[in-house]
Amino acid sequence: QGKPFEIEFEVESYLDYTAHKFVGNFDANSYLYMSRAMDWFDVADFGGSVNAGLAKIHVKKALIIGGSTGMGQATAKRLLAKGIDVHIVARNQSRLDQAKSDLSVLGNVETSSVDLYDQAAVDQFATQLRESQDHIQYLVNAAGYFSPLPFVDHAREDYDKYHDLNRSTFFLTQAVAANMKRNGGGSIV
Repeated sequence: QGKPFEIEFEVESYLDYTAHKFVGNFDANSYLYMSRAMDWFDVADFGGSVNAGLAKIHVKKALIIGGSTGMGQATAKRLLAKGIDVHIVARNQSRLDQAKSDLSVLGNVETSSVDLYDQAAVDQFATQLRESQDHIQYLVNAAGYFSPLPFVDHAREDYDKYHDLNRSTFFLTQAVAANMKRNGGGSIV
């Protein structure tokens, strides 16, 4: 079964001096039809041609921070079911491996082990995100820390854990937003 992808190409018509843009969702089974359509435009005797330099394939990609368990993994399943590639981030490598094994039957899954409490690791991953040529179209921030204590029993260390996690999420979101801006937009949850 083919994975959906988008393709965009333009046909310039010299008869009426306009450019016609075709954008559609296709799967791998539609590729032959799309190729034949582009060939038809190439050889059509109507004074037009396909600008092949504009043909490009867009694979939708989501980054899920905290995607190896819980809400993050459930979100990854839903996105994969819609044909969107996912890149899940978590600190526990064995949980990442298990999540990748479970999710890969649904689509393309990448993983990165990043400890959100290690600022150097977060900075390094943020740099990778900023420099990535991939267009991250969706960001899901699902990482969390839960310490089921009464409010009055929390210690300074608990407070710091919450804020360390929030700081990491903030700077990773900033890096993804820069990627989205450079590549034409995206959505952050």
